Amino acid sequence: MPSCRLMHFYNYLINHIALTLFYRGAKIAIHTLERDKNVKEGQIIEALPGATFRVLLQEGKEVSGHLSGKMRMHYIKVLVGDKVLVEFSPYDDKKGRIIKRL
Repeated sequence: MPSCRLMHFYNYLINHIALTLFYRGAKIAIHTLERDKNVKEGQIIEALPGATFRVLLQEGKEVSGHLSGKMRMHYIKVLVGDKVLVEFSPYDDKKGRIIKRL
């Protein structure tokens, strides 16, 4: 039976580490270990204050989304009409996090 510290370490590895791939010289973080997140594609239809946007998903549903921390940190600009990837938590499908501009 593994020790308690080892069990905590395994739990940390499973829940908090994202795999990182290098593709065409760009660093792309792929969150394969966070299986409970829903990622959908949409288009920005309105810019709101505080880095918040209205996003029209491909399904025809309109949701609210805010920029992720990495996009803010690297000054990635998002304009009306841009196609984006939006990540949703399993608890709320009306608010999402914009994780990538396509």
